[in-house]
Amino acid sequence: RINGSVSDGNWIAELQADRAVLNASRNNSPFAGSYTLSLPGSGDPGSTGMPSGDGYGAVTVDPQIAGYDPQPLQDYIPALGIPYYFKSQAIVERALKTMRGDSFCAYCSRMRRGILYATAREHGYNVVVLAQHLDDLAETFLMSAFHGGSLRTMKAHYRNDADDLRLIRPFVYVRERQLVDFARTARAGPPVP
Repeated sequence: RINGSVSDGNWIAELQADRAVLNASRNNSPFAGSYTLSLPGSGDPGSTGMPSGDGYGAVTVDPQIAGYDPQPLQDYIPALGIPYYFKSQAIVERALKTMRGDSFCAYCSRMRRGILYATAREHGYNVVVLAQHLDDLAETFLMSAFHGGSLRTMKAHYRNDADDLRLIRPFVYVRERQLVDFARTARAGPPVP
């Protein structure tokens, strides 16, 4: 199921000539994403491995928040043979100093996304793989409907405002419990708090 979702639509075909980097910063999604995209045959049906071109990497952005331990990712992802970039910045500390009534989650998300984009550009990646799953999209839809008064959620495939990066969410058809089950079954790393 996950392999099918990863190659759903035209993403895999488009990735053949691209360099893609996974946002590996949370829960079971980075393990499932890194593991799935590193499996032989996880590309198009005739492929023998990951998307061709110069490759695929992973980025972890550590916002330096209490309770978040990126160490399992730092150990696991490089062992798969995937280039790994670890970025640690005091996002939470900066938010506490500069925010005046804004949404803490939105601020942190924007800052982490900026670091992710900068890392992708710095290392020559033009596709950013975000690991949100179906439950994330449903939650965003409900928050938008009840708090924002509009019916919308995250896009599965789009370009950033600067039009230099393509963003994809290959797990949009996968439930969170399926990712957890996959990570356990495939022994795709321990969960990240």
